[in-house]
Amino acid sequence: MSEQNNEMYEQLLLTWSFWRETVNSYCRTLQLLMLSFPHDPQQWRNLSEHIVSADRSLREADAQLSRYETTMKLNQSVA
Repeated sequence: MSEQNNEMYEQLLLTWSFWRETVNSYCRTLQLLMLSFPHDPQQWRNLSEHIVSADRSLREADAQLSRYETTMKLNQSVA
């Protein structure tokens, strides 16, 4: 059971890390885009939509990870 818990935790952590890096990458790209192409708001909007979507996924992954950590702490205190 412990091995299963570790695998699940690692998977949730990888998912969270992926979305965190994705959001960071999109934000850096948006900053560069605004500097390089200040008169292209359509590109900014497109990238902003990607950021919003990725941020939503990051928040979901964060919530899943937090719930899992809470559950694991409760299970450890009961055992």
